[in-house]
Amino acid sequence: MKHSKQFPDTAARNTLSAVKQLDELTQKNFPNSQKIHPQNAAHSNAASRHHSNYGPSNLTILAKVIVVAILVILLFGGIYFFHTLKSTRKESTFTGKTLNSIELLNSQDHFSTNFIFTSSSSLVNPADSLNKISLQARINDWLNHTPGSIGLMVYDLDQNQILAEYRAQDEFSTASLYKLFYAYDGYRQIDQQLRDPDLILAGDHTYRQCLDAIIRESDNLCAENLFEQPSNITRVMSLISELQLTHTTGAVLTTSAADMTKLLIHLYRHSDLSDTSWRALQDSMLHQSRPDLRQGLPNGFKIAAVYAKVGFSDSTYNDVALINYPAKNRNFSVVVLTENLPTHQYLTQLGEILENYFLQTL
Repeated sequence: MKHSKQFPDTAARNTLSAVKQLDELTQKNFPNSQKIHPQNAAHSNAASRHHSNYGPSNLTILAKVIVVAILVILLFGGIYFFHTLKSTRKESTFTGKTLNSIELLNSQDHFSTNFIFTSSSSLVNPADSLNKISLQARINDWLNHTPGSIGLMVYDLDQNQILAEYRAQDEFSTASLYKLFYAYDGYRQIDQQLRDPDLILAGDHTYRQCLDAIIRESDNLCAENLFEQPSNITRVMSLISELQLTHTTGAVLTTSAADMTKLLIHLYRHSDLSDTSWRALQDSMLHQSRPDLRQGLPNGFKIAAVYAKVGFSDSTYNDVALINYPAKNRNFSVVVLTENLPTHQYLTQLGEILENYFLQTL
């Protein structure tokens, strides 16, 4: 007898109908036989169902449930395995890049991770991030194609992070970068009412006009007058000590990329300058009147506002700059010190690389 695959109530009804037909057939052919009562048949059918809970019908359902459960487990297990494998590959790729970058930096005398500013902010060398590695890789490629000796540091002024560096502690001749120290000191003197800004200092230039000229025009006459005054030298040396510029020697005759970065951060914070003095210094750094003062690093930036100071001589070409993207409200500093660089065009190329990177990551 085949087991019914119908629902229990339907099976019961079919059983009762079959029993009636069998009873009629039996009475017709065997009049003396015992009649099968429908209730007895129903009881027999119920008993049969009671003992067949694990019959072929229910076993089929149970098997399907087990199969579905196994498929679900395999599906989620596969998803977890794929996600784990993908994360492992990313971590492996990231670690490989980090090691390459660290190996390069460790081959040079790079900036100490423990250095703390004495001013309102600290110079932080953070744990390697993907963005830092990406920029460092681009800088490394630029360095591989650039002749001469170079010290470099790129710094995120908003996040307080070094984004890239190379020989950042090596000392280079400052050339005209020293004028930035004396300009900043001069504006502090005016704000503290220790200097008359309208006093004639050099030629027909007043003290305030000289502070502007040594940055906007890189004027040497004004700078020499400031440099020759012992009191000015004393205050600049005090500023060097205050900022812990350990690789800046003499009255700013040599410096390092790390030290110039600290100075730029201090300028950017300008906690000891009035708004008037800060705007004046900014304008001098942004709108320089001589084209040759903007032909290096600033010339590589097309969108950012570049507040820069250049210093060059026969064998030296230095560029330092505060980089601002007003639309994004993001700020960076860039310091490049060189020796025996054949042309400023390498710095223009560096500016292009940096702007391309900043625009991709902002």
